[in-house]
Amino acid sequence: MKLKLLYSLLTTLLSSTAATFGALSVSFSFSPTLQSGLDPQDLANATWSFTYNSSQTNYGNFGGFPGIVTDSAELTITGSVSVDGTYAIMDATTNNFLLIPDTGLANTASVGINTNVSESEFSFSGVTVEFFGPTGTQVAIPAVNDPVSPSDFNGISLANDGQFRVTVGGDSGEFTFTNATTSAIPEPGTYVLIAGLTSLFLAFYIRRKQ
Repeated sequence: MKLKLLYSLLTTLLSSTAATFGALSVSFSFSPTLQSGLDPQDLANATWSFTYNSSQTNYGNFGGFPGIVTDSAELTITGSVSVDGTYAIMDATTNNFLLIPDTGLANTASVGINTNVSESEFSFSGVTVEFFGPTGTQVAIPAVNDPVSPSDFNGISLANDGQFRVTVGGDSGEFTFTNATTSAIPEPGTYVLIAGLTSLFLAFYIRRKQ
């Protein structure tokens, strides 16, 4: 009886964990180009690496477009004057970011942008970034309520939608970037959880066979 109960529990856990494959991590990197103004931190020659994490398993409805909201996001800067490091970021409305694989507008996808100007602004280490709107050609066309798949966000070639502004102290400059390709994978925690449950399942199976 106990073995049957354990088998039922493990089967349920494996089934529910499989659904979490919708949880994903989307990343991309670029070195921006200074278009005008000042760049006191030499951020134009630095590498900006973004990672957005979401545990949402199905697409929500955002103005009629399928999208997911991130649980967390971080930015790593390397090669600047004095702001190198990894920073947790969130938009200026203290919410997390929105990822949309199909905006329905000129076959584009958007990453790390929301639906109004204040939600495309974030700060780190005394640096304020405004009008940040990475967009690119969609690689998938999911619908609202569809399961989230890493392939929906993998291989999107991003550029900023117009220029974005970087302000440090009283100095600001207008920047842009192109050719930042996204990489999307299930969150690492998903792999760990599934591996652990699979090991338990195999141990139970072997014991049952003995």
